[in-house]
Amino acid sequence: MTETLGQRIIRLRTERGMSQGDLADTLDISRQSVSKWENDISTPELDKLIRLAELFDLSMDALILGKDEPTPTPPQNEPNPQIVPPPSVSLGYQKTPISQTQKFVGLMLIGISSLFALICLTFFAWGGLLTALVLSSPLWGCGILCLIIRKRLGLSCCWLIFLLVSGYFYYATGTSQGAVFNRQFWIYGNIFSQITAVIETVLLALLYLWTFLSFRSIRMPKRLHLSIKQQVFAYIGCIVGCILYYALLTVVLPKFFLSKMDFYEWRVLYQLVTFMIYVGKLAWYTVLLLGARMLYNEHKAAKQKTE
Repeated sequence: MTETLGQRIIRLRTERGMSQGDLADTLDISRQSVSKWENDISTPELDKLIRLAELFDLSMDALILGKDEPTPTPPQNEPNPQIVPPPSVSLGYQKTPISQTQKFVGLMLIGISSLFALICLTFFAWGGLLTALVLSSPLWGCGILCLIIRKRLGLSCCWLIFLLVSGYFYYATGTSQGAVFNRQFWIYGNIFSQITAVIETVLLALLYLWTFLSFRSIRMPKRLHLSIKQQVFAYIGCIVGCILYYALLTVVLPKFFLSKMDFYEWRVLYQLVTFMIYVGKLAWYTVLLLGARMLYNEHKAAKQKTE
């Protein structure tokens, strides 16, 4: 029986101890695409066939048609050739280049925000410049991300815009999405603050869901060489660090700040510090979310290897 391309991909992948998720991460595609290839539902595109041939160290004929590779005749009267690692060793960590379109969009956003800042500086002096930088922060922030982010650009920009907008509303109203869990907020808060807090909470939940789905194939980098037990201990350490962070910076520091300084005199500084603590807390929650997903993927991969 002739071996199909999908069966050949399965054989080559399993011979190298790779799961479907490993192959998908290496080729920067979804695991569902690999599953469709292996079930002969779809065929890899030309660029993916080239990368598969490099990954499995085969020619295109051997990969597509299943032809046997000719045994190369070693050259005579030459010293022993230097052993070079196969492409599969480094291909998994190859960085995806930033497209020219993404660079153009990033420079355009930075240019628009710079022009806006220049106009405000011309008509409103230095006070207008500060206002322009604050109002155009989503533009130049997303522009910078376009120049440095290679993957998940949309998710990164949405997180940045959410933090900037929620920071502005926190400065303007003094409330954040966490206020929805405070009973006093619903009794004494105004309707605008309550609606804002509810919207922020819903958007934050959607961002966490998007992040979880976007990193569904996240794996521990192979260069760390950590066992499952070591990864579990590292995750427990992250939980302890999150608890300490929350206890010291979210509870102790604000009380110490309010007891030592006049709130109305240092209101802007206090709000800035508390907002940065809030951003750090969201970062800790993201680390715990992705860490749990990583542990599950590592456990599933280890179980597949034993089977």
